[in-house]
Amino acid sequence: DTGSTTTVLAGRLAGIVGATPIGTATVNGTTGTAVMPMATMATLETGVVTKTNVRVAIIPDRGLAREDGILGADVFAGRRLNFDIRSKTVTVDSSRRQSRLARKSNLKVRNGLLAEIDGRIGTIPVKLMLDTGAQHCIGNMPLQRALERAYPRQRRVESVEVMGVTGHKVIGNFVELPKVDFKAFSVKDAGAVMADAPIFRVWSLDQDPALIVGVNLLARLAGFSIDYGARTFDAELMAIYGLGDAM
Repeated sequence: DTGSTTTVLAGRLAGIVGATPIGTATVNGTTGTAVMPMATMATLETGVVTKTNVRVAIIPDRGLAREDGILGADVFAGRRLNFDIRSKTVTVDSSRRQSRLARKSNLKVRNGLLAEIDGRIGTIPVKLMLDTGAQHCIGNMPLQRALERAYPRQRRVESVEVMGVTGHKVIGNFVELPKVDFKAFSVKDAGAVMADAPIFRVWSLDQDPALIVGVNLLARLAGFSIDYGARTFDAELMAIYGLGDAM
């Protein structure tokens, strides 16, 4: 989950993996915050990463009904994530920061952990947060106001509910978006829920237009990679969905 700064474990597995309780901590989700039990795991291994004494938040099973946990950026920060949508696989590899294959940076890392791209929605400059843990795209209030001014005839659906992993929900409006331009591709038929989601304030993204880019949009790609060390985002396009050319 590239939108999560904390690794999370489902409560039903805490005892099985020997997670040791150490107290509580406040966990920030897209829709709200919650105080949750914290624990340490002796070892966590994934791809090229092996971490010891890993701090994890323990979430009630109802919050992770199908998943065993959420791998957060506290584990894969500084690494390269490769998402192969066609084969439904994700790998955690070493960064290409020092490699001859390294490309010019086209990605910012907000707070050292969150992947951010400068892009445009129609004529509006927007900060795009790549969040593979979000099912849908979510825009903030400054983006909603900018869209209302620039594109007053765009189709809207009011009172759409967004539920977060912390159990909180927010109500927003679904909006059809004009073309969304990334630094690696563009999308002509996207939509997003505009909501006053608390996470925008946590990320200091409540003053300027910003969009959380969820998997409903990212899954249209054949694959993509986020290199936190080299600060690059690369995308492989499918020849469908009205996607633009890769850059």
